[in-house]
Order: sequence, then structure tokens, then C-alpha cells
Amino acid sequence: MQKNSRSQERLCDDIVLINKSRIVLSGNVADIRREHSTGKHDLTYSINGETYNDIVPSENINNTLQTLLNRNATILNLNQQLPSMNDIFIQTVKQ
Repeated sequence: MQKNSRSQERLCDDIVLINKSRIVLSGNVADIRREHSTGKHDLTYSINGETYNDIVPSENINNTLQTLLNRNATILNLNQQLPSMNDIFIQTVKQ
């Protein structure tokens, strides 16, 4: 699975994960990845010409962004961390 999981994520809209001849997970790849979100965001911002990268828990993202904007920061990038399908497969079959 691991070797091909990145190409599957790029090529497939929907996927079925099978373990020991049993379907363990199926659906839209983007939806599955969002459902298994890490609850964290990658945040890149700039203050006074210096660039910073942080990982921010979802529950703190609004306060963090407000604080940065109050400090005249420029938000360069904000993305929700999503697990790979390989990580999701491993987590699912361990349950």
C-alpha cells in the first residue's frame, strides 16, 4: 500500500481499502482524508521580513490568526494537515 498510496491519492477520486479480504473503508479520497484529520494546521507567516512556520491545533487557529494579524503579520500559507491514505489504512486496520 505505502509504495502506491501517493499515486492513488493523486489519481483516484474514490477508493476502497481492503484488509484480509474485507472492505475496511470506502469513499471519496478527499472526504476520507478530512474525516481522519489530525486536527492541526500548517501555518506560514511573515513578521518584519522574517518567515515562520508553525503547527497550530485547530481549536487555536482563530486566536492565533487574530494575534498574528494584530501584530501586522502577513499570512503566507494556511493548510489543514491531512493524513495520507497509507496512514489511514494503518490506523483503520489496527482498530
